[in-house]
Amino acid sequence: MTTKNSAISVVLFGLDMVKATNEWAKSLGEEVGCRVGVATGECKGGIVGQKMKRYHLFGSLTTQVEVLESTSVEGRVQVSTSVKSAVESEINLDGWSSDIIKFEERKEPQLTTSKGDIHHYEEVDGPTFFVRSYSRHFVTAKK
Repeated sequence: MTTKNSAISVVLFGLDMVKATNEWAKSLGEEVGCRVGVATGECKGGIVGQKMKRYHLFGSLTTQVEVLESTSVEGRVQVSTSVKSAVESEINLDGWSSDIIKFEERKEPQLTTSKGDIHHYEEVDGPTFFVRSYSRHFVTAKK
């Protein structure tokens, strides 16, 4: 997270991704959806490959993001506990009302992908949350 890419900005970007995908699919008359997973933490990056070099990220954070994305519900943004905390801290520091962005904790006993693969909350460092709602006034003011 950075000042420019704050927790709130990243969560709002995820919501915008879902919205843009839905609008794009609708304009084509297709049924296409997306899932978004957001986590925060440390990772390492580096160049891999000899003939076809590319930049790659490594670490448990990349696994957490993959689990959050693959176990999210289509059309929803799922965040880790650390992202929820970072968003709430940012809201409090900026003096916004605490109900600007609301989260809904997942209650299932485990996380399941659309293909039926099972993941446990421990893999993403604890409970996860869906972004339930946000204030459009807040989004306009933040931009």
